[in-house]
Amino acid sequence: MRLRLLASAAFFLAPLSAAGLKAGAVRVDITPPAGLRLMGFADLTAPATGVLDPLHARVLVLETAEERLAIVTLDVCRTLGPWWFTSLRERAKSSSGISHPLVVATDTHSAPMIATSTTTT
Repeated sequence: MRLRLLASAAFFLAPLSAAGLKAGAVRVDITPPAGLRLMGFADLTAPATGVLDPLHARVLVLETAEERLAIVTLDVCRTLGPWWFTSLRERAKSSSGISHPLVVATDTHSAPMIATSTTTT
């Protein structure tokens, strides 16, 4: 997974020079409250009763004069479907000028279940 992330970043960054490159990074706690079912435990029917380790979203934004790229890592079992990514891309573009969002999941099975479509709750 990390190799794919590095390869993707290298693809976008290959033509860049350090002189014209700006970067920013942030880590945000996305730990939900206790009481949700965990994603990776099909045989576990009870919801989570607490938090052992917090879940995070990490974002690295790289910018040149022409482009802005965001690499987003989410501590979830999987990313959401195409409908979600389309919405994210549109909001990232309009709110912060990010034209190339790259989103990956850490594949943690200790994250809560997430909806996989707009009709699933």
